Amino acid sequence: MRGFFETHGASRFEDISATIDQRILKRAGFYRNGVNEGREFLVLPETFRQEVCQGFDEKMLRTS
Repeated sequence: MRGFFETHGASRFEDISATIDQRILKRAGFYRNGVNEGREFLVLPETFRQEVCQGFDEKMLRTS
């Protein structure tokens, strides 16, 4: 899971407060600034199942 965000965190996630002018190819979801200057990623459900969980049981990743 960590590898997905390290690889795609800057390219496939759109700022949740972005204007319509921003274009993200193969969007995986959105991000927003979280607590202590951190970034919170909101992953689209189908991307989570097909790409983030690739090779793993989805239910196991959700609970860890």
